[in-house]
Amino acid sequence: MPDHDQPMEVSKPIKYPGWDQAEAPWTTTALPNALILPLFLFTGRQAGVLRCGVGALLVGTFAALVRVQQISLWWGMLFLPPALALFLSSYEVVFSRPDWVDPEVFGRKKLPAHAPLAYHTSIEAARKAAMSHSLRSESENIILLSGPASAGQWRFKYAPSVSAAPLHFEDPGFPADDWDTDVPVPGNWQLCKDASTGEPRFDIPVYTNFRYPIPLHPPYVPRGNPTGCYRRTFDVPAALLEKGGRAHLLFHGAGSAFHVWVNGSLAGYSQDGKLAAEFDVTGLVHRDGQSNVLALRVLRWSDGSYLEDQDHWRLSGIERDVELVMIPGAGSGFSLSDYTAVARLDSQHEHGHLDVTVQVARHRIFPGSFQVQALLYEDSEGGALVGKASVVKDGTSTAAASGASPTEVFVSIPVKNPRKWTAETPQLYTLVLTLSTEGLGEGKTPSTLQQAEGCRVGFRAVEIRDSQLCVNGQPLVVAGVNRHEHDPDTGKVVDEASMVQDIVLLKRYNFNAIRASHYPNHPRWYELCDELGIWVVDEANVETHGMKPIGRISADPVWRAAYVDRMVRMVQTHKNHACVVVWSLGNESGDGQNLQAGREAIKALDPTRPVQYEGGGADMCGTGRTSLTDIQCPMYAVPAAAIQMAQSTRDARPVILCEYSHAMGNSNGNLFKYWDAVWALPRFQGGFIWDYVDQGLRHTDRLTGRSYWAYGGDFGDVDGPCSGHGQFCINGVVFPDRAPHPALHEAKHLQSPVKFHVQGPSSTRRTPMALTLGIENRYSFQSLAHLTFHWALKSDAGVLAAGTLNVEGKEVGPGQRVEVTQDVGQDGRPGSPSEPPRKLMSVLAASSPFKRSNGEKKDKRTGGNDSTTGGTEGGIPSESSGLGGTSVWSTAWVEVTALLKADTPWAPKGHVVARETFLQALVGVSEGASGDRVPVPLLTMPALELRQERTEEGQGPWTAHAAAGEEAVLVVSGTKTSKGKDWRVVFGKRSGRLLEYRVGGVDLLVPQTGGPEHAFLRAATDNDRAGYPVSATFVTPKWLCDALEPYSPWNVLSYYARWRRLGLCLDGLETSVQEVTPVVHTTKRVEILVRATVSTAQAGPLLDVQTRYIVYGSMDVKMGIKVVSLYENQTKAPLHLPRVGVALQLPREFTDVSWLGLGPHESYSDRKRSGLLDVHHAHVRDLHTPYVVPSENGGRADVRWAALRDPESKMGLLLRCTNGPVHEVEDEGTPEKRNKSVHTPGTFQFNASMHSVRELEQATRTCELPTWEEAQRLYVHVDHRHMGVGGDNTWEPDLIHSEFLVPCVGTWEYDVYLSPLVPDEEPYAKACRVLE
Repeated sequence: MPDHDQPMEVSKPIKYPGWDQAEAPWTTTALPNALILPLFLFTGRQAGVLRCGVGALLVGTFAALVRVQQISLWWGMLFLPPALALFLSSYEVVFSRPDWVDPEVFGRKKLPAHAPLAYHTSIEAARKAAMSHSLRSESENIILLSGPASAGQWRFKYAPSVSAAPLHFEDPGFPADDWDTDVPVPGNWQLCKDASTGEPRFDIPVYTNFRYPIPLHPPYVPRGNPTGCYRRTFDVPAALLEKGGRAHLLFHGAGSAFHVWVNGSLAGYSQDGKLAAEFDVTGLVHRDGQSNVLALRVLRWSDGSYLEDQDHWRLSGIERDVELVMIPGAGSGFSLSDYTAVARLDSQHEHGHLDVTVQVARHRIFPGSFQVQALLYEDSEGGALVGKASVVKDGTSTAAASGASPTEVFVSIPVKNPRKWTAETPQLYTLVLTLSTEGLGEGKTPSTLQQAEGCRVGFRAVEIRDSQLCVNGQPLVVAGVNRHEHDPDTGKVVDEASMVQDIVLLKRYNFNAIRASHYPNHPRWYELCDELGIWVVDEANVETHGMKPIGRISADPVWRAAYVDRMVRMVQTHKNHACVVVWSLGNESGDGQNLQAGREAIKALDPTRPVQYEGGGADMCGTGRTSLTDIQCPMYAVPAAAIQMAQSTRDARPVILCEYSHAMGNSNGNLFKYWDAVWALPRFQGGFIWDYVDQGLRHTDRLTGRSYWAYGGDFGDVDGPCSGHGQFCINGVVFPDRAPHPALHEAKHLQSPVKFHVQGPSSTRRTPMALTLGIENRYSFQSLAHLTFHWALKSDAGVLAAGTLNVEGKEVGPGQRVEVTQDVGQDGRPGSPSEPPRKLMSVLAASSPFKRSNGEKKDKRTGGNDSTTGGTEGGIPSESSGLGGTSVWSTAWVEVTALLKADTPWAPKGHVVARETFLQALVGVSEGASGDRVPVPLLTMPALELRQERTEEGQGPWTAHAAAGEEAVLVVSGTKTSKGKDWRVVFGKRSGRLLEYRVGGVDLLVPQTGGPEHAFLRAATDNDRAGYPVSATFVTPKWLCDALEPYSPWNVLSYYARWRRLGLCLDGLETSVQEVTPVVHTTKRVEILVRATVSTAQAGPLLDVQTRYIVYGSMDVKMGIKVVSLYENQTKAPLHLPRVGVALQLPREFTDVSWLGLGPHESYSDRKRSGLLDVHHAHVRDLHTPYVVPSENGGRADVRWAALRDPESKMGLLLRCTNGPVHEVEDEGTPEKRNKSVHTPGTFQFNASMHSVRELEQATRTCELPTWEEAQRLYVHVDHRHMGVGGDNTWEPDLIHSEFLVPCVGTWEYDVYLSPLVPDEEPYAKACRVLE
């Protein structure tokens, strides 16, 4: 069996058909494009005229046939429908169209895109602004026009359509006193709420996954096109205009489209609300000191909406800041209008050159010269000048030669061995560019600084070398996530605090890359990624996922300029950021010549970065692998497919998944399989999880007044575009408020830049116990010198030994590994022995937590979370070889931790970078030591008695049981003379159920209903629902999908649909009890046998269940359980059970939970690598994971024992489960102690919650669940088997991997122990007892 700690070796490619194609075919440029698209689908004027002509020709042909051939008018049915269809879909193109439905108009009077400019007037101001990251706000020439709702600066008027908007509202004298003044800018008007109802005031948020929220008729949009009209006044400093300065109006983001007027005159029009739109308003503003009137008309839909079909909330408004930019330097005749800074490295990645290309705009004839100077400083306050370069140009000749076009000036600064920028070591320099002028002739003026610009640059080289994406010559490992801009309160408006929070959170969880999905982000985002260190894939605002066919307008030449404009403007705006290492053409827009044209334009502008693109479409083998992309970047390739691509010799491009591991609800199972492959296969360089944040919007339930996270359809659009898409915006690794999902811990562990390997501890009678630890550096660029390492040897009784690993003086470079041998008895400090362990130990388990001990048998059945089951897939260790295999009654483990030595910008000193536990099954040899296995012979137990009593409703202690239909009960209790007489266990004679478990006057289970029930159901997760009918509701009405579900093939159904079809659902299972018989009765033990059959109306008998209750005089209850599958159709209609276990109900007071197992966070069989073996403690409320859509949650995997306790009475219940074999253990010591028989307990899946399966299943939002104050009891599950959660995607069936399923075949046998805990009794001590 493969050792999890060893690098994966892969020699034979995995056979996964289709993924080994050298280059996938284009999906929309062959026959469909050649024959269908030009005539029927292209949207240009020529195509429209042609369609109208064809329609007219059909009508004429029909008329001629009627007149000449005297054919029947009924033949018109063959001609008139297609003729009318062609004509009605095309006649509009022969008339003039408004800007917002003309794909060839995506901007009017809009200035070319450029790098951010702040127009400082001194070098120090520019340098300070760049250093403080207040690049724009500290400039004296930037006037911020944005404002919060409280400022009342903006007036807003909502109109349901363009035609309903106020006429001539842009006129300065238009009366707007009655307009709303509490609409924020920036802000989405759909999120302005009514104060009394909490509902949207103007318009509703709409979410769709890929279905267009408007009828699919490009380029047209509905006549009912919600429109927002904005007005405000502003003043322009007269002194600037008097000196010949210019005024620009800059919108950093508004959309989907808008017209803007200044003082009643049109200033321009723009689309693509994710990039800046700048307009020259110098000639429109007042020069006499009067206030100016700015008016804006923002449209919710435009033809640009067909290019913006991303999977997110569709919101409208001014989403980013609005600025008035003054250009004082223009008064001299010149201004710096753009610059490109390329901080490149030589071929050896040692020395650098900063190449700067500056665009100088000429505004008037200037009789003199101008100088462009580049100054490079160390990136610190008062940092030294590293280098400088300057160029002087003759202004007169330049003006004459260039006309109105900008003049290009090139300067270069050589830098010897600069500090290199990487995401791990984001070392920057500060660049300051100056533009100065000097007059000529007799009236020659001295050199005058006209403009200064500052930014930060990083020296780094991006290339694809040896089939790998490399930076500075080193291959990258991309631990990435897709990130939408989202705030639960402000929608698409994100502030700096939110951006910093996102970067800090991701870096703390070992992410190093962001894909800007699927549009350019806020300008500040890129500055922060430069500073804190994040690789960025910058993506153009292009997606046509819902188009039919998907590449329809990507192949339509009428849209080509719009495509190219969006890509070029993105590059021109963000080209100087070191964090941007890859450009992306967009997302899921098929394949067409418009994309090819955009790629060529990007390559022409920036040959230093690769370009990627994933096209989507039905041909999934071709996604992300066409000639449009330099990187193979498919989405949702299953692990086997990703491995196949990375091993293929037919396509040498690197493999980086642009989307994978769909994080929808309780998901991200199998993530370890991807990362085992990433660390093993050089060409498989990682990927971007979909996605970062649950896109929930904070909303209030009007019935309960409780807040919850709203998703698609929650704002009234149930039957509109949101239908069927609902919670598909809820698929992040963090909640909307950025609280982490449990899966985020899994990602942190798997992506960790530090990997531990453990051998030992080992010892003999002559040598002290030694622990050998291997530390592997998985960073790409830095050593481990910034980390400190700690170790601890723990047991369920406490810490046995601990210390700090001494790795000082051992330089562990990237990719290297060091081994450290630690004396367990030295506490990490030579000569300072610690207190010895409280018992002698010998080692059973070796290095890997996934390695079985000798003599351990493999479960013959597949499925479940049995950690003794081994398996591989393509040479990758299977997660099923889990921690439980070497468990013994006394459990010990080694914990190793890597922490930061010092504070960093993203985490404080002591932050845990990596932590891992390794099971070390230690056997105690001294008698009675805490944590040893302590046999409890029957003879030593107090006496008990069994009696059968009849129930009579209305009198006696069994009244409640009589009301429930029990005519008699079996009562097991201590005798009057026994030591532990104050206890009883009551069974129903009819139901066989444990009705009471009472010790010391305290009910350990809820009377009547709390006794163990066999549990086979769970509240369905989103992945349980993946498949039909959920996936079909994307494109088909839900009512139709539901109607067709009973007739759908089994293999297309989701797990949940299969369960429902067979009646395996709430109220569908029926349990019939055949026998309740006391089979053994002694003075120390009572044994009661219960036989039952579980069946459904649809499937008939499903399971035969036999439960053998053993009640001991020690007050313990053992359940010997045997479950036999009776399902006979597994071959044709395979059935997988959600769980096989028992469910209990405990009093509400038992709130303190402790368990020995994986934690502290939630874990399941296919998502548990990050779990730490330890004794964890939590309040039962904290075990609940509040997924936005309630489902199965809160499970803890590989649990050895669990205890729930009342903090007031200190009484509690201990839960254990055994299902393992008996081992023969070789123990050092005397011969009589060798080959000692050791009982090995099994691990189980544990869940304790304040919510029942029914409550979780029926709730669709968290506000529908009972609050803690409303909870009446606790619901506890002890599962022998529990299926995984899956996560490869959330729309295809059967994507929970086979080793994590629970197939309904064969037999399950296991024991569950219920043991009372009295005050001051430690659960670990009681868990070590063996009941004979």
